[in-house]
Amino acid sequence: MRGLAYMAWNKLLQLILGSGLLVGQSLNAPPWHPVRIKTEDLLSYQCAHSVATLVMGEDQVGPLFSQGTLVFTSLQANDTSRILIVNAGYGNFVIPLANSGVNRLRFTLPSAPTGIPRQYYISYLHGGSLRSRYFEYSEVVAPAAHDELDYVQIQPSYADYLLPHLDYAIHETADAILQGITDGRIERKKLSGHSVENCEYVARQSPNLAAYLQRSLDTLDLLVMGPKPPQLRMPASAKK
Repeated sequence: MRGLAYMAWNKLLQLILGSGLLVGQSLNAPPWHPVRIKTEDLLSYQCAHSVATLVMGEDQVGPLFSQGTLVFTSLQANDTSRILIVNAGYGNFVIPLANSGVNRLRFTLPSAPTGIPRQYYISYLHGGSLRSRYFEYSEVVAPAAHDELDYVQIQPSYADYLLPHLDYAIHETADAILQGITDGRIERKKLSGHSVENCEYVARQSPNLAAYLQRSLDTLDLLVMGPKPPQLRMPASAKK
């Protein structure tokens, strides 16, 4: 079942993003020391954070999550290895995950808006065909009741080629939230009261994906913010 789900995901990605599916690239790239953030990276981060936090706190449904200043998701590469994509506003980085079980990780990333490195702690389970999820999360210091040595120190590698996969996770998350509300698994009161912003850039990267995403976002915006009030026309005599 997991293999079939992965094959279907790959096929859909190829249809939406084109044939250049790059999940199987090497994870051995050197750490990246940022000089200037790319516009696409910043917009992708802002869009991802905005979508993931439509559902508040620990009730986030994934596959994209956001806590604090971090946005993260996971996927399975062509060689069956599992990877965690992390982004703190200064580009996508990749971390290898164990083949199964909960991964307790600590790592340092450049973070927006200055690019100053920040320490992150996370316990994460890649679910494969099931639901991925995270447990403990904190920044700067280890979570309560834990020591930093409870978490394996990892050096993330810069992964610019994974931008299309973060964009796809944004689409999958918006769709999962909408489906959860439709099925009654997510109560509307669990939705946070903000409108999704900064996702227009996806159309420049992939028009097909942007069309799917926009439909979901428009519906979610209606659920979160409610219908827009009609525009009142001023009398002609008042237009002076």
